[in-house]
Amino acid sequence: MTLYKAHFTGLSSKKKINKISENTQTEWCAIVLDTESQNKLRKLFSNYLDPEWSIKCHHMTIDPFKPISDSSLLGMTVNLAVTYVGKSDVASAVKVVGYGNKTNNEFPHVTLAVNEKIGGKAKDSNKIVNWTPVLDHISLVGTIQNIQNI
Repeated sequence: MTLYKAHFTGLSSKKKINKISENTQTEWCAIVLDTESQNKLRKLFSNYLDPEWSIKCHHMTIDPFKPISDSSLLGMTVNLAVTYVGKSDVASAVKVVGYGNKTNNEFPHVTLAVNEKIGGKAKDSNKIVNWTPVLDHISLVGTIQNIQNI
């Protein structure tokens, strides 16, 4: 597959089209939460969602560097359970179980929010050290997907 990226040049209305090699794509895999699960996280953990932070509540990363190669896994529904909630000065997240320890992150988790104003990124959830057990059973549902960033 050949991808193209359009650039506007100067103030003219002409577009310059550049061919992008397939190697410039970043593809990775995650369990992407359904809308109900995303909304559940926003509601139940609202006290961990600083209003000035960027809200995530989107996925649990399986591998941030490569896609799932086994196509039979793509689209598979996965049930996750929240076990802990944590927050640092740059990120908040919930730890989850249900997909084994099959993640290349420090631990399986879903980033709730990040403080981008001071340079926070979703990967900073891996550095959270203060965690509180979640005693209520909170279930999340998602599907295994490959995600492309261009």
